[in-house]
Amino acid sequence: MVARAQQPAPGSEPAIEVHGVRVPAALEAVAQTLQESRSLLELGDDWDGDRTPGFSERTWHRAADFVARGATQLLERNGVVTDDVEIMPASDGALGIDWRTATRELLVTIPADPSKDALFYGDDGAGRPPSRARSTRRLPIAG
Repeated sequence: MVARAQQPAPGSEPAIEVHGVRVPAALEAVAQTLQESRSLLELGDDWDGDRTPGFSERTWHRAADFVARGATQLLERNGVVTDDVEIMPASDGALGIDWRTATRELLVTIPADPSKDALFYGDDGAGRPPSRARSTRRLPIAG
């Protein structure tokens, strides 16, 4: 495993780094998810028999960074330690993120093409969209 604990700078929290993506040490389960998702990079073109392209390092980094930033913000702003997140294959070389809590679900697709926005869907875990947001939206993501 390439995840390793980082010594904190004075006044900062300890962190775990997975292939250049950092998460606070309190998010060990997120770091483990990131590490496990690296196996997707071993899938070559036509990995599913339907001519689907493999997954690029760049797409993985965009997905991993999205998860790391989101989990870190949940921890820092709300004190929530998230541990139910998965990065999985999607179509056309994209990566999907499935993020769940007891009362919410967020599905995000990070496209292989960095010029395209991510797509996301969120609901209350029972299929009902949150009252203050549309259920399917485009999300600009750094390339």
